[in-house]
Amino acid sequence: MKIIWMSDLHFEPSPPSGVDPTKRIRLVIDEISALHNDAAYCVISGDLIDSGDPAHYLPLEPLLKQISLPILPLVGNHDNRVALTEMFKQYTDAESGFLQYVIDIPDGHLIFLDTQVTGENYGILCQERRAWIEKVLTDAGSTPCYIFMHHPPAKLGLGVLDEICLIDHEKFIEFLQNFENVKHLFAGHVHRPISASISGIPLTTMPSTRVQAPLPYPAWDWNEFVPTGESPMYGIVQIHSGNSVVQFKQFDG
Repeated sequence: MKIIWMSDLHFEPSPPSGVDPTKRIRLVIDEISALHNDAAYCVISGDLIDSGDPAHYLPLEPLLKQISLPILPLVGNHDNRVALTEMFKQYTDAESGFLQYVIDIPDGHLIFLDTQVTGENYGILCQERRAWIEKVLTDAGSTPCYIFMHHPPAKLGLGVLDEICLIDHEKFIEFLQNFENVKHLFAGHVHRPISASISGIPLTTMPSTRVQAPLPYPAWDWNEFVPTGESPMYGIVQIHSGNSVVQFKQFDG
C-alpha cells in the first residue's frame, strides 16, 4: 500500500512575508495528481493552519479538496481542534470529541492519535486517550499497527524542539513495549527529516511543506529562530507484509 504523507502546512490566507504556503500546497497537489494517483490515502500530520484561527480553514478546505486521495488528518499544536473536527467529522471519536481514529488497510491498521494540548506547543496523551489506544492495540491482536501522531514521542537531539515533544514520552514508549504489533511510529511537528529507533520501534518524522527548522548546530533559541533554506518536502510511505518504507520527496517552492 502506498500513502502520501504531508505535514505542517502552516496555511495562512495572507502571509505577511516570506514563503507563500498556498503556492507550496498547490505544488504538492500537482505532484500528487501527476505521480501518485495510485496511492490509497494522503495523511496530513497536523498544523494544517498556522494561527489557530478557525476562519483560516475556510480557504484551505477548497485547496485540500483538489487532492485526489482521501485525506487522513491529525491535530497539531497550531490547529483549532473544534474547527478541524467539524471539517473532518467522520474521523472524530464520538465519545471523547478527539480527532482520533483507525483506518483498516490490507496490511494492518493505521492508527491516528490526537496529541494536542489546547494553547500549548507540547503534546500529551491524557488518561482518556491512553485508554483509547490501549483498547485499539489490544483489539488488534497480532495485526500490524502503524501509529501516526503530531508530536514525536521521544527527544531527538533537536535542542529547543525537544522541549515541545510529547510529554511523558518515556511512559508512552514503555506502554508500547507491551504490544508487539506496533511496527512504526510517524510524527510531524519538528520540521526535520529524522529517522530513529526508540526502544526498538522505528520512528520517522516528516519535514514541513512550508519551511524547515534548523538543526541545533550551533544551538539556537526561539528568539533566534530563522527557517533554513532547505526545500519543502512530502513523503511516500510504502507498507507491505509488516514492513514499511518512507521516502522523502523535495520540491521547489
